[in-house]
Amino acid sequence: MKKDAYDIYIWPHVFLSSFISSIVMTILILFLFNIVPDLLIIVGPAFGVVFGFILKDYSYERYKDNGKRKYYLNLLNKNITDIIKALKNKHADLISEDVWATCLNSGDLRLFTHDQAGDLYDAYFYVKVHNYNAVRVANRLLDPNKILENNQFLLQKLENLKDKDWFKIH
Repeated sequence: MKKDAYDIYIWPHVFLSSFISSIVMTILILFLFNIVPDLLIIVGPAFGVVFGFILKDYSYERYKDNGKRKYYLNLLNKNITDIIKALKNKHADLISEDVWATCLNSGDLRLFTHDQAGDLYDAYFYVKVHNYNAVRVANRLLDPNKILENNQFLLQKLENLKDKDWFKIH
């Protein structure tokens, strides 16, 4: 049976934290409440086991969140690469922002730092502006040359986002 990263990295920490906390709690309780030592010997290890399971759940959630973050980074990177290709074609077509909407609506934007989320929001705000202008061009309410001027600004913004260290796929 193949072990995943959770089995390899998390379980030793859980065992070690349970073992250390049970010893520390046993000693602490024995010194603090020097009454009924036989009963108190059970309380320390029990507390250590409970603490270990709490730590395990926390570690596992961080492990899952890190996987989700990498998943969204891959999707966003691919989406922005596609957007850059579409903008370089110099057409006033609609651009997909489904990946951003998925990340935003699922609540998984919490996986990114405040600055990272701000950078993503800023870039996709201008994608929305582009889509709004593309609809206006399609309805003949806006000159197509005007949207091509705005595309250069959006293209620069997206290329700057792709150059950030945190956005690169590792």
